[in-house]
Amino acid sequence: MEDPFMNTWNGLLRINFVLLFIASFISEAQEQPRKVITLVSYTSASAFGLRNRDSVTAALRRMGITYDSLDRNAYGPQDIDYTPWWTLIWSSGDPSVALQDSSAGRGAGALSFKETQDVERYLQAGQKRSLVMAGQNIAFYNGFVQINNPITDTEFMHSYLHTVYRANAPTDGAYSGVIDGKQTDYWKFEDSLHSASPDVVAPSFKTPNVGSEITDFAYAYSTHPATPNDSGAGTSYTNRNINTIFYGFDWADPVQIYPSEMGSLSSGTTRILKGALDFVISHFGGIPQSVPSPDASVGFMLDQNYPNPASELTSIGFTLPVRSEVTLRILDVMGKVISTEIANEPMQAGEQTYTLDASKLVSGSYIYELTATQSNGQSVTLTKKMTLDK
Repeated sequence: MEDPFMNTWNGLLRINFVLLFIASFISEAQEQPRKVITLVSYTSASAFGLRNRDSVTAALRRMGITYDSLDRNAYGPQDIDYTPWWTLIWSSGDPSVALQDSSAGRGAGALSFKETQDVERYLQAGQKRSLVMAGQNIAFYNGFVQINNPITDTEFMHSYLHTVYRANAPTDGAYSGVIDGKQTDYWKFEDSLHSASPDVVAPSFKTPNVGSEITDFAYAYSTHPATPNDSGAGTSYTNRNINTIFYGFDWADPVQIYPSEMGSLSSGTTRILKGALDFVISHFGGIPQSVPSPDASVGFMLDQNYPNPASELTSIGFTLPVRSEVTLRILDVMGKVISTEIANEPMQAGEQTYTLDASKLVSGSYIYELTATQSNGQSVTLTKKMTLDK
């Protein structure tokens, strides 16, 4: 004969077990790193690390980009897993290295062997990763002094950063001269910077600016006294797996002096970082998440495509509260751009409809992304998912 009391007790035990399992799952999920797009890696162990962190994070806030930050000093000898993030912005300042040259200053540059290993694992993780790195004397110590050993340091500079060290400084003392953006789609400005003897670097090898692999100068010294056409303060590289942008100066070091007023881009670091992130986005890297200004997105609407699932033709409706320049792109679920259907097309306020011909796309899930830029320069980006079933 069944005991009602025991049945009730067993039922309560089962419920408690389920609740404990759910609570444990939620707790574990909360402890995992947030998979946001951008991570700023810095060290609090030196004033250099904190200054560089503050410069980068201030620039990201000016551009309205959300980010996480990670203090390398808090990890000690423990390996750091950067793979949950799509774009890694590296801020130098490790006080345990870069001390062989007394003029360099404690914590001014270089990476420890552990740090290079952490970054290499991130770049090898698959699914396109992007690295933006800057630091005074990083190229000098990892490409010339070789503070760890000639094999690992040279491999890291040449094979991962795709950068070769040329000289410790273009001139004696602080360098003040024009640095030209060499890929004008991304680095659009001539920046006059005061910088404390930035490293002179060049691409470790040259490829044409076409195809799936591109390496080039990011910024080059147009006024370099010896080799103005072959001397840079920054390099860029992209292939199917990674984007890297490297600068031979501290984030906090460059001070822009001309033009003196560029609105939210007045900071030299902000303008340099904006060029780097534009490069990342254009080469299918992680898209920085923007924080819209208050009420900036009010009235903008993106409708679900119809029909959905679709086989060939499907309609995408959207509403613009004000006249805007519209871009409509199709992306795969990993964020790679498949096609640009509308590119910066001026459209009047009101309801709009675009008919997408999906006959050339294979069955599966896709994302369609609408970007509307208003006359005041504010942009709103909306996305929805669609399914093709053929």
